[in-house]
Amino acid sequence: MATSAALHWAPPPPGAIKINVHGHYSHFPLSNGNSTAMGAIQRDSEGEMKLLTVGVIPELTQLGNQLWAMYAPLRRAAVQGISDIRLETDNYQAYMTIKHLRDGVAASVFDVTDQLDTLIRDESRKCVVSYVVPSRN
Repeated sequence: MATSAALHWAPPPPGAIKINVHGHYSHFPLSNGNSTAMGAIQRDSEGEMKLLTVGVIPELTQLGNQLWAMYAPLRRAAVQGISDIRLETDNYQAYMTIKHLRDGVAASVFDVTDQLDTLIRDESRKCVVSYVVPSRN
């Protein structure tokens, strides 16, 4: 898996797409019970938005929410047949979880982490996962 630290948003190379993801977690649920939210923006090399993904998966841990925020748009890109993907997250814990997957992960996030790893390491596509500071995501 390729990883890097990016300091600012830059378009991906021609033919690639960039997915910027963000998961939100609140220790104080809303009146409807939701304490998590996630979103992702998929852009092409011209900076044009190709897909916007938003949603909620109830009852996730804070880390689990971040990982699902990464998985959902990455899976969508794989289903679309995109062969060069740059995924950026502003959550350092989620980034480090993926980067050091072989060191072991918590049981509560094993399934989504395993699925992310499968998508990232699939040799039929290039997938680079990067950490970006929150103000740049």
